[in-house]
Order: sequence, then structure tokens, then C-alpha cells
Amino acid sequence: MNSSSGSENNSSELNDAGTMSLHGKFGTIYSVVGTLIVIVNVIGIALFHSSKTIVKNLQVYITSLMVCDLLIGVSLLVGPFVFWIFNSHIVVDQSTLFIRTMLLVSLLHTAGLSVDRLISVKLPNFYTFRVTSSVCMVVCFCIWILLAVYHILMTVHTKNVPMSGKFDMNTYGLFLIFYLSCLFVYLISSKSIISCAREHLKRTKTNAPSQEQKIANTFRLSIVITTASGFLYILYLPAQIFGALTFLDPFGEMRVTRFFMTIAYPLLTLESLLNPLMYLLRFQETRHLIKRVFCPFTFVSVVSNNTSNTGV
Repeated sequence: MNSSSGSENNSSELNDAGTMSLHGKFGTIYSVVGTLIVIVNVIGIALFHSSKTIVKNLQVYITSLMVCDLLIGVSLLVGPFVFWIFNSHIVVDQSTLFIRTMLLVSLLHTAGLSVDRLISVKLPNFYTFRVTSSVCMVVCFCIWILLAVYHILMTVHTKNVPMSGKFDMNTYGLFLIFYLSCLFVYLISSKSIISCAREHLKRTKTNAPSQEQKIANTFRLSIVITTASGFLYILYLPAQIFGALTFLDPFGEMRVTRFFMTIAYPLLTLESLLNPLMYLLRFQETRHLIKRVFCPFTFVSVVSNNTSNTGV
């Protein structure tokens, strides 16, 4: 009985240590990161919403994805302050559960983007007339509803043990299923997207008509989006390894489990910061808007030089 009690105490201490390091020791860092995530995603949502050249379907998916990243940033920003004020582990549990749900929303949006790009390159005529922005809105709405129901169910059944326990193992199991399913969709679609895009770009001449150049830009965009989605799955991978390890080591006693627990959370939060930056810097219109807002004098000088050169 004494040895069993001692083991339970050690496990509890490990859980508390993980929780404290998550929202106590590194609370300031996560608050700063959360602030940056909020700022970048607010700028991204505003720019994509006002865009006139970016395809509407991509606007819907990427804007919805940025809303998801924005909510993760808000949780990272507010969570540590609430923890410091109330010093309650329930706050940590709910914050961790909320971020997990938002990460699943992000995964499903990425899978939706992969399918969208696959249809656009394999069935361009069908995509043009059938896959409208309204259809994309319905898909995104269904994703949010599905994960809202998931979040409510997980909140009701929570055992308030964020680093171990039966509840946590169940959520990690679901997380792994979501991740592997979306990864499977991504791997199948990305191969077709990249191969079709490269074949088309090889056939497209530099002096091709404007309509063909527009189609070629769509194929280039599909390659970039597919590559960006690949980075998301790479950043998620340590969290999946940690989730798998919890089935073998639910109390985090093994060194390898503690290692992946340490790196998984920062990489997941990094994704919410890098994801909008990649999309903002990829589109020419958003790059110009960023220069116009944050570097107006430089933008004016560049435009005037281009105008004078054109006139000559």
C-alpha cells in the first residue's frame, strides 16, 4: 500500500510539474507567442477578406483556418493570466482541451484544402462550375460544428488530469485517428497535385496566352499550398508521437515521453504563427498590401519607379 501510494504521489508530482511548466514557468513566453499569433492572424484575416484577386474558395478555407489559429493565440495569451489569478488546474485542463480541439479544426481544414486542390487540378471544369465558394463555406461550417460537438463531449467527460489518465488516453487516441486520417488524405492528394501541376507547367510556354498563364498560376499555387500543408503535418508529428507514448507510459515516467511532451506544445503553437505568415507572403496582392500599410514610403517609391520605367 505504501509503495503504491508513493507511486501515485510521484505520478501526481510529474503531472503537476508538466502543468506548471506549461502555464507557469513558460507562461510569459506563451503570452508573447499568443500575442504575435493574434496580431498576425488578425492582419491575415483582414487582408484575405479584402482581397479581390485571390480565388474565393481559397479565401474561405484560409480565412477559416486563420480564425482557428487566432483562437489558439487568444487561449495562449489569456490562459497563463487566468492561471496566475486563480491558480486552478481546471483552467489549465480546459485551455489544453480547447487548444487540442482547435488543432483538430486546423487538421480538418488542411485536409479540405488538399481535396479542394486535388479536384482543381484533376477536374478543372467540374471544379469551376460545381465547387463554388458556397460549397466551401458549407464544408468549413460542418467542420466547426463537428468539432464543437466533440469539444462539448470531451468537456463533459473530462477527469481534470491533462497529462495522464483514462480521459487523456481517449482524447489522444481520437487525436491520432484524426491526424492519421487527414495525413492519409494529404499524402494521396499531394502526390497527384504535384505530379499534375508539374506536367502542366512543363507544357506551358512563357509566352502563352493570359488564360493559360492564369491556369498555370493556379497550378503553382496548388504546389505551394500542398507544401505548406506538409509543414503543418511535420510540426504536428511530435505531438502524435507523444500521444502514442502515453498509451505505454501514461504518467510520463520515461525520458522519451517527457522529451516529446516538452517539444510538442511549442511546435504546435509555432504552427499557428507560421501558417498565416506563409499564406500572407505567398500571395502577391497580400505582399503589396503589407508593404502599403507598414512601409508606405517604400511602396510609393517602388510604384513610381515602375511607372517611370513603363513610361520609358
